[in-house]
Amino acid sequence: DVLNKTGYLAELEAENTEESRARIENIEELSNKLASYEEEADEPSLSGFLEEVSLVADIDSYDENEDYVSLITIHSAKGLEFPNVFLCGMEDGLFPMNAAICSDDPSDLEEERRLCYVGITRAKENLVLTAARIRMVRGETMPSIISRFVREIPQELIEPDRKNVWENPKYSKPAQDNSSGYSKTRSVFESKPYAVSAQKKQFKVKDAASLGYTVGDRVEHMKFGQGTVLAIDEGGKDFEVTVEFDEFGVKKLFAGFAKLEKVL
Repeated sequence: DVLNKTGYLAELEAENTEESRARIENIEELSNKLASYEEEADEPSLSGFLEEVSLVADIDSYDENEDYVSLITIHSAKGLEFPNVFLCGMEDGLFPMNAAICSDDPSDLEEERRLCYVGITRAKENLVLTAARIRMVRGETMPSIISRFVREIPQELIEPDRKNVWENPKYSKPAQDNSSGYSKTRSVFESKPYAVSAQKKQFKVKDAASLGYTVGDRVEHMKFGQGTVLAIDEGGKDFEVTVEFDEFGVKKLFAGFAKLEKVL
């Protein structure tokens, strides 16, 4: 009833994109689980269903003595520790998510930072952070930017044979920090939100010409509609564009992802 009366399902079907089809599949799976729960539960209820789906997880049957690699979300890893931990997909747009980067509320990015700290502190002996230089997103190959959370880690805490990643001009070097050890790492993740203005230099108008628009131009976004470009900043391999949209307010977007078009 909710799907039909709100028109949400029809909207997803009309959109007919990879993302919308995935959302429809998620809705169908939710319906299947609801039906299965209703048949099996003695006294089915909404609260009972929510309790079951939130508590039942593969981690409940985890055996640390088994010889295999465990894949787990950071949310599920809270309270657990492992000798060796790999955090994968440490890229801006994935971790932190684009929604947190572009949010008007700084607490959204801080919540991502706290979650990252949880993941890092799950490792008892060895921690490996990985990031892709190029990733396919919604069928389109895009250059990736190493996560700002990785760049915030003091360089001296990284193993010597891994420090060459900072020498690659494709990545930004982390800020220097004279403190040391555990307290240093903790202080970094408890500090104020990532200082964009301090870590990025603003492009000159001529450098942004390749985008087809510049500061002050009117542009259009497929979701947010029309707005005015307030700033264009360097973001590794991509531009971070700040736009004040007529209906949605100020948003920060990656130029390659947003595909803004100048309004003539």
